[in-house]
Amino acid sequence: MNKKISSVLLILLLCLTTYSQLSFISVSNPSIIPSSPITNSNIKVATHVFLPAMIGTLTSTSFNVNYSNNLIILKNSYCDGSLFTPFNYRDTTSIGILPAGTWTLNFMAYYSSLPLSNCNYLDSVLKSITFTVSTSSSLKEVADNLINVNVYPNPSKGIFNINSTFTKNQNLIIIVTDLLGRELLVKNLNALQGKNNFKLDLSTFQEGVYFVNFQEDVTNFKTLKIIRD
Repeated sequence: MNKKISSVLLILLLCLTTYSQLSFISVSNPSIIPSSPITNSNIKVATHVFLPAMIGTLTSTSFNVNYSNNLIILKNSYCDGSLFTPFNYRDTTSIGILPAGTWTLNFMAYYSSLPLSNCNYLDSVLKSITFTVSTSSSLKEVADNLINVNVYPNPSKGIFNINSTFTKNQNLIIIVTDLLGRELLVKNLNALQGKNNFKLDLSTFQEGVYFVNFQEDVTNFKTLKIIRD
């Protein structure tokens, strides 16, 4: 009896293995939420993912925003597992606030076509989408009032200097975020007409890359990348 049970289990395992090897993930073209983002939008990327039987769930997500080339690379990794029925779901990743301009997003999905393979990603799917972040009317008014703003030294051990020049008095909000768009520090400042100098103390922050977002009310009018080393 034990030999019969073992034989049946072996046959089932071989069938499942063969089925899994013929099954692949299907990823639709990513879309932007909201569909027409502006400079103060919290932008997200959504895509439909179809997982056949024996393919597991999303295991890791990472993305990189290249502000110089207006390029976003989003990498999602999937791993085989014990999913015995197909599964279709919407996978969403938050990018955060982006400056105005035309952006290209490369969506890369990595997965393995073998069962229980300890996440050895053998295959990949690449999808691309181009979208435009527009400038709101209120943002344009603030931008017209701004002559320049810069942060130095960059990189820094933690103390950054912010120099800005405005043509009139300005309510200035500075928000520091991480790579995932999470707010880590918010400062409300009164910028006067002419040159302004402020200190930004990130000495308690861990080493890494952060973004300084300059806002008027809820409108983001400039974003700069800084490095805490």
